[in-house]
Amino acid sequence: MPGDAPMPVYRLEPIKADDPSWQASSVKDALWVRADLDNSAREKVAHATMTAAKPAGRFASVKLSPWYQSAVTSCQLDHSRTDVPEGAVVRADGRKV
Repeated sequence: MPGDAPMPVYRLEPIKADDPSWQASSVKDALWVRADLDNSAREKVAHATMTAAKPAGRFASVKLSPWYQSAVTSCQLDHSRTDVPEGAVVRADGRKV
């Protein structure tokens, strides 16, 4: 609706760069996204950066995206970033993922 405020911007950033779950992501840098809640922000970034991570062995489990894991990535509101388009995940330089 006209006049509605845009969704807030979240900054997601790696905090455990050596975690094996990074095999499931195409990006290992800070990212920004608009979302209603932090779990929605994590889901949008995970979906935008998803890779087909190959299991290590026949019975190995598929890796969960690091963007879902609070022990591996941070997810904070970022009021300083106003240039993030709705529906986009962007890098520090503003390029879309």
